[in-house]
Amino acid sequence: MIDYESALILDTETTGLSEDDQIIEIAAVDWYGTPVIDYRIKPSVAIDPDAHAVHGISLEDLKDCPSWPEVESEIKALLFGQPVIIFNADFDMRMIVQTSEAYDKNSS
Repeated sequence: MIDYESALILDTETTGLSEDDQIIEIAAVDWYGTPVIDYRIKPSVAIDPDAHAVHGISLEDLKDCPSWPEVESEIKALLFGQPVIIFNADFDMRMIVQTSEAYDKNSS
C-alpha cells in the first residue's frame, strides 16, 4: 500500500516533445503542496516554438540557470526510494532519461 502522504508530485516543462528535447523546468511538491524542488534548467538545445507557446519559457529566461549535470544528482536522489506521482509519467520519465543521456553524450 502506498503512503500517499510521503509521495512527491512532479511536473516538468521541456524544450519540446521530440527525442532530442530536454527538461527546462522540473518541480516537485509534497502531499501538502510544499515545494521540495523547483529548478529551471539551461538546455543544450533550442526551445521549440510550440513548446514556448505552452509554457512561455525562453532561452533568455534560462541563461543564468544551472545545466542538467549541475542538478541531476540532487533530482535523482530525491525521486528514488519514495512514491512519486506524475500526471504524464511516461513522458516525464522519458524526458529525465533523455536529458541525462544528452549530457552523457556531450561529455564523451
